Amino acid sequence: MKAPMISYAVLGRTAPSIDRAYWKALRHDLFYRFLARRPGLSLQTLGDISKDYAWTFCPQNLGRHATVISAGAGHDISFELALARCFDCRVILLDPSPTGLATMALPQNQHPNLLFLPCALMGHDGSVTLNQPGNPAEGSFSSVVGTRAGPRVEGVCLLSLMKKYGLGQVDLLKIDIEGSEYEVMDSVLRHQTKILQVCVEYHNKVLPGIRTSWTVWSLLRLWAAGWRIIHKSGSSHTLWNDRLAAKSWH
Repeated sequence: MKAPMISYAVLGRTAPSIDRAYWKALRHDLFYRFLARRPGLSLQTLGDISKDYAWTFCPQNLGRHATVISAGAGHDISFELALARCFDCRVILLDPSPTGLATMALPQNQHPNLLFLPCALMGHDGSVTLNQPGNPAEGSFSSVVGTRAGPRVEGVCLLSLMKKYGLGQVDLLKIDIEGSEYEVMDSVLRHQTKILQVCVEYHNKVLPGIRTSWTVWSLLRLWAAGWRIIHKSGSSHTLWNDRLAAKSWH
């Protein structure tokens, strides 16, 4: 997300050409301007950019003693491997899907700083049924949408995961979990979980049946709790917890 954040719709338009698409794009721009953090944090991008597996984040809190939790391996963990190698931090990676299991079985995806858990990150502890992906080649299983019922898998909420591994704080949470991000972020807010920054893909306009209003409401609630957007690219958002950062560094 670059500042000022002006879309194509507000550039080079004259009054007669203003239409519904213009106002929709303008509303989008103003909404994200409102949620954005003032510039000042350094940003870094890691992962396979060519295949759209990269994420942009703030690196200043990461290091040997940091912990990253990543939900959703899919076909590629280039981002997680880069974090483990560049920052020597611990990465806990969760994915119970057949796609994720196959990815994590590859020798090139093994790293001493990476702990893989074949379970789902959810808003509560329990089990969940994964639906078969609409596009088998893409391979994204979801508990929210899908063509037909697939495997039943175990799931864990973030708070329980942190307690299990003795984590007082998560330095970076990455979630790309095909529509389940809404319940996870709701759980983060409900429990006031200590997370410094989140990289999350919201799946409205990506998966059928997921409303844009779900994303708007999630982002507004996060803003009210002290989170600010520091980067946005398409459906991928990176948010920084200003309140937690202020407590941690003062």
